[in-house]
Amino acid sequence: MGGGGGAGHANDGTGTAGGNGGGLVIITANTIDPNGKKIIANGAQGVNCINLSVCADGVGGGGAGGTVLLNAQSIGSNFQIQTNGGKGADNNINGPNATGPGGGGGGGGLLVNSGSLLPGITHTTLGGIAGIAIHQGNTNWGAVSGGNGISSAGFIVPVSTVAFVKNIDSVRIKDSLLLCNGFDFKGLAYINGNPVASWQWYFGDGGTATSQNTSHAYLTAGTYTVRLIVTDINGCMDSTSKDVTALPGVNAEAGTDTSICSSTIVSVTLHGTAVGGPYSWSPAIYLNNPNIQNPIATISSTTTFYLSVTGAASCTSIDSVTIYINPLPLVDTRADTSICRFSTLVLTTSSNAATYQWSPAVYVSNPTIANPNYIDNFSHKVYVTGTSAAGCSATDSVNVTVNPLPVVQTIPDTTLCQTAIITLTTTGAQTYSWSPAAGLSNPAIGSPQFIGTSGQTYTVTGTDANGCKNTDQVIIDISSPDSLKAPPSFTICQKKSVQLDGNNGNRVNYLWSPATYLSDPTIINPIANPPNTTLYTLLVTDKKCGFDSTFTTLLTVLPSPVINAGKSNDIDCAFRSATLFAFGGNDYLWSPATGLSSTTIANPIAKPTTTQKYIVRVTNAAGCTNTDSVTVFSNINASLARYMPNALRLMEMAGMIVMV
Repeated sequence: MGGGGGAGHANDGTGTAGGNGGGLVIITANTIDPNGKKIIANGAQGVNCINLSVCADGVGGGGAGGTVLLNAQSIGSNFQIQTNGGKGADNNINGPNATGPGGGGGGGGLLVNSGSLLPGITHTTLGGIAGIAIHQGNTNWGAVSGGNGISSAGFIVPVSTVAFVKNIDSVRIKDSLLLCNGFDFKGLAYINGNPVASWQWYFGDGGTATSQNTSHAYLTAGTYTVRLIVTDINGCMDSTSKDVTALPGVNAEAGTDTSICSSTIVSVTLHGTAVGGPYSWSPAIYLNNPNIQNPIATISSTTTFYLSVTGAASCTSIDSVTIYINPLPLVDTRADTSICRFSTLVLTTSSNAATYQWSPAVYVSNPTIANPNYIDNFSHKVYVTGTSAAGCSATDSVNVTVNPLPVVQTIPDTTLCQTAIITLTTTGAQTYSWSPAAGLSNPAIGSPQFIGTSGQTYTVTGTDANGCKNTDQVIIDISSPDSLKAPPSFTICQKKSVQLDGNNGNRVNYLWSPATYLSDPTIINPIANPPNTTLYTLLVTDKKCGFDSTFTTLLTVLPSPVINAGKSNDIDCAFRSATLFAFGGNDYLWSPATGLSSTTIANPIAKPTTTQKYIVRVTNAAGCTNTDSVTVFSNINASLARYMPNALRLMEMAGMIVMV
């Protein structure tokens, strides 16, 4: 059948309703003889808005055309069928803002079961025209007409020739008592062919269920009417009801399962609740009293306890609670230990724990592993807590005593004359060991004698009563003429200075010559600033052994670069810039940078606004520098006067001079 027309949109007032849709027509026959009649299944027109006291907004659309289904072999004569859409409603509202008329309804449809449309049928299925806005020039004002309908062949009309037979013959309820107040219900339906689609239970106390078989417990004792409604796939229903009697209920609540961490026997209080009967706990062997609400259980392993409550008519309720006994993890770290400062100590721990935590964490390399390193340099007691997968924890501790290192001190570095003997007096430890042993009277004592003939660096290792070790070092030099070293040579630029180097430390006296241009000829490192290259002689005398040696060293003085700085011109009216230039070096640096195109090239462009003096610093390939300067004069006014006569002459020649 056709759909109804849409209602008018109304937000300023009241709209009108849409037209009704056309009907649904089904005809089944071998031959259809219309006898001059028609099938008219047109959609109705939308309700016009004429009376403004009734409507004042958008109006409804036309109804859709209906649907005609024909299950026939032939048509006796001309058969007219109409499934046109209804016209949209007109709108008579007056005002500056028009409200919309209704759209036209869509055309309906003709469906026949034959392979093609039967001859003799005239089917009209036009879409309804749109309504108009009367006060807007009788225009549609946005409303549109409905689309045309369809005609289609080959449609199977679902009509059965079998007489209706009741499918659900009867319904039954089978119940059985589960508890004093609880029932098991089974639904039974006897059908003739089509299966059951749904089951609906009503238990008489507000409870419901939707499965074929279910159960239900009543909170209050009494008689209740249970009703079952069965619906098959065709929507046909049947029902039955039955009364059941719920006895006073009993209930047992044994409490919440509990986990306890313990490796020994523990006592736990059970917390039960019984409704409708006395308490009865089992196994009673672990309980101080199995017939009270909160007995005390004494156990050493995981145990499940059962609470049974028995009421009237032998109604019984049973609940259970499990007390989980989780053993503590094994946590056994190393025994109390002494170490020497700066030594490595692994805190080896035997454990079956899942996780670890050391504290204070700052004293170990990793506080979350079983075997961290002890990393502090002072004595402390540290604790390790191991936690099992069940969350149970155990703790062990270790005292770490950190012994200080002995302060081993031998003689300072010493220079000896040839064949001299010295005792390497050393203190701070109980036992000693020297390395290398060569040149010593006894490398296993604290103060051996040096009896060697060549210089050596010795390391002594001292061990105290705690077994802690430390070292010291002494350098023994043998002073001889062959041990003296020549001073290095130097190169400087002219007008510069350099610090010479006698190259033999403070065990000798120095005498430099010539002394001219030296800050002090008797020290190891005088400042020299000669104007020219100079060959210095150095007399080195050993302070202790008295021998001396003479060396020479060359101080090369490089000349400063010869440079020349200049300019292309000064600044005036004709020349607004000048090119500076400098020669004689590799690198150039001009200052100040005012008005310069670049400060690091030999020939920058200068555009000063006033007279400016520029200084250039030139460096040659040897790194020696020199400076020169150039002044660029700037006088724009003087330049104008210099060129004025020529300008006047040109004006005179052109006849442009006017005498006043």
